Amino acid sequence: MWARKQIDIGWYDLAYGIFLCLVDWQTESAPFTFKLHSGHGDRNWLLTLTERTAFDLLLLAAKLPRGSEVLVSPLNVADMFRILREHGLNPVAVDIELSTLMPSVTELEYRRTDKTRAVLIAPLFGTQPEVSDVSRWARASNVQLWLDWAQAYAPGFDGSVEADANLFSFGPIKAKTALGGGLLEIRDQTVSERAERLLSAFPKQRRASYAMRICKYSLLKLISGYMALYLLNLFRFFNAERRDRFVNQVFRNLNKHSELILAIRQQACGPLKHMVQRRNAESFASGYQAAGQKLTDKLLLHGQGTWQLPGLTARKKTHWLFPVVTPQAPKMIRDLQANGWDATSSTRLVLPSPDDERTCPVAASLLRNLVLIPCYHPMTDADLDKLCQIITGQHLARST
Repeated sequence: MWARKQIDIGWYDLAYGIFLCLVDWQTESAPFTFKLHSGHGDRNWLLTLTERTAFDLLLLAAKLPRGSEVLVSPLNVADMFRILREHGLNPVAVDIELSTLMPSVTELEYRRTDKTRAVLIAPLFGTQPEVSDVSRWARASNVQLWLDWAQAYAPGFDGSVEADANLFSFGPIKAKTALGGGLLEIRDQTVSERAERLLSAFPKQRRASYAMRICKYSLLKLISGYMALYLLNLFRFFNAERRDRFVNQVFRNLNKHSELILAIRQQACGPLKHMVQRRNAESFASGYQAAGQKLTDKLLLHGQGTWQLPGLTARKKTHWLFPVVTPQAPKMIRDLQANGWDATSSTRLVLPSPDDERTCPVAASLLRNLVLIPCYHPMTDADLDKLCQIITGQHLARST
């Protein structure tokens, strides 16, 4: 069985993280800023406890008037919309195009009002789309462009130089995870310096808290793969929704019952800051990209039928997740699970409000018909061929 959740960190890094927490106190002097490992020259980034911390810090430093509107791509984790509201800002959802998973300039302009001060776009499922058109529109409209790259990180990629702010996440299920940590780049130097001063006043995360996090995910990594899926199969007497809820809860980066703002307004401890920099400097295993691209190529040879591949025309895809959209999502999930792929329709992505199902029909339809499929190294060509047959419906047709 191919598991849907992978913890992309090795045992040596986990042991090194514990060492930093227990022994190496020099890491506490690690700075808030560092140079992201990429090819775009000197760009300073703030290193934060989580990406939510980075976003909260951006809003604190930006000082947008309360009651301002922020246009948002309609699918993101609920906490990002909640943080906007905590700052007295109103998220206004703008529908996406399925081929790019991006709002079009036409839709952005249609939703813009005199109260619009910024636009927050979150590229989905590992896509790294072209943002030049949106950037030109934002400058012409005197609107700040914020890009949330939580699902698109890969070493060597440092967001967009055209954005007013770039955000990254190193949370537990991300590529090159540090089991925490976020990055924030703000183009305006004055706002960036203000954000750094605000961050320096936050209380510091306890080393013990980060050490416990490393221990938790070490245990999950130990029982991952076949053993973890065997344990999950013991929950078969629950319905699929309950099992998916259990898996998602295990991999949450923050406790949903905690006070969000209080929880995120902390500095990353020294070991976490060191681990984020260490993980960023490491080379990226191409298994995610290679397997996903091979599967995409195989599927395109069949031509799209009742299924579609969202984000197909994005400039680049890291294939952090492999999404398929189909009105037959429940059947496809059953077929995939029966043949060894722990596929799911469960996602933590939500719309800002229930009313947005009407104003954002493409995003709402994507949520209803989404299938997320494990696709990564070391899947062989034979595995990918079989996966392609299941998605296109040929596997069952051949076996009957």
